[in-house]
Amino acid sequence: MKLENLSMKPFSTTLLGVVQGVSAFFGLPWNDAHLFGATGMAFRMNVERTLCPSGPYCWNMDEFLVLLENLGIRMQVVGECMGKDSLRQAILNDLVRHELDAGNPCSLLNMENQLIPGHDDSMFFTWQPWPDNAAFPPATLTFSDWHELGDEIHLVFYTYRKRAPVPLATQVKGALLLFRNMLESGTVMGGYASGLKAWDAWMLAVEEDRAAGHGNWWNAMVWGECRQFGKIWLSDLSMEPEVTSFIPKMLLQEMSALMGVTAISLFDLSNPEIEKADRLNRIKGAIVADKKMLGILKEVFPFA
Repeated sequence: MKLENLSMKPFSTTLLGVVQGVSAFFGLPWNDAHLFGATGMAFRMNVERTLCPSGPYCWNMDEFLVLLENLGIRMQVVGECMGKDSLRQAILNDLVRHELDAGNPCSLLNMENQLIPGHDDSMFFTWQPWPDNAAFPPATLTFSDWHELGDEIHLVFYTYRKRAPVPLATQVKGALLLFRNMLESGTVMGGYASGLKAWDAWMLAVEEDRAAGHGNWWNAMVWGECRQFGKIWLSDLSMEPEVTSFIPKMLLQEMSALMGVTAISLFDLSNPEIEKADRLNRIKGAIVADKKMLGILKEVFPFA
């Protein structure tokens, strides 16, 4: 069986590739920038102090799931499997097949997020997010042994339900309040830093000469993409009367420009040829931009 009209766009942020595919499948009206912005993904930063490429994946999803449901999408865990476990794998195969057969889109996360558009008698079909990379992540998941995953099994299955979206103003307020809280109360947990502390972790990695490898490039590509869509979203919101009724158009445009500064800084950081001093200057400029946005958000939401 196969769910028709379920596909992924080739975002670096594969979680949002999944979300966009589900949103389109459900017939929801949101464009890409709104999905990044209203889920708070546009503002998220999660950086491990050595710039491990796991940064874009190892963060608490609770707030994201609430904001996603505001858009009309409920994302639920079907189950997880950490390491080879044939009994657990068989149980999860059955659970996910049941969801798909009922017409509910599903996805998995194992190194990357992938939509599961269907299955046959022997395997799941798994969407490959990047057309120019046929080797990773795999295009199938065989029921009998999951051999496509090799020895690296850290898998979570998700399923999705359509819900009624909340009003646009509620969506926007929720996302911007999350952004304010992330900037104001960034944390360091398990070696991963969020909010403004994420920039501090990146700066430390640069100072320790850890900023020229794959992890640096991948963190920069994912978070740069998020911030770029955030720039577009904030600009779009400046044309929405339902939003400008509580945050002036001028402030939305100013935040959009500042978000663009952080996006450019991140994309510049992805270049392995940039000198150390220039990397540090890009990070310092991004910190200034984020602090200015925090000031705006405190002005708009003084009692958050």
